[in-house]
Amino acid sequence: MSYLRYEVKVDYVEINGHPIKYLTHHLGDARQMATKYHEKYPYFDVHILETIPKEIETYPAMKKDPPEQCPCGHKGVIGVSDKPVIRLGKYGLYQCEICGMQFEALNPS
Repeated sequence: MSYLRYEVKVDYVEINGHPIKYLTHHLGDARQMATKYHEKYPYFDVHILETIPKEIETYPAMKKDPPEQCPCGHKGVIGVSDKPVIRLGKYGLYQCEICGMQFEALNPS
């Protein structure tokens, strides 16, 4: 899914060695910033551009094998539903369903 964005640029003007570029999702904000830049740099062209992010290519992440047990020693499955005790949680950390501990899997290398 792509979202329309607006970019405000000022030609030939740099701040700390970087060109002026302001990105926003709202046209009104872009117009306000363009007006501000035009007042600050009246002798340079100020542009408002539409930008649509386009995905060129995706590199899929490799699947990690979950660890066999948590640092507390819990392992196996839970109850009749056969859900594994160790599941992948937020931020790539594993979480034990029994004790709630979050941990990183140690790579055996």
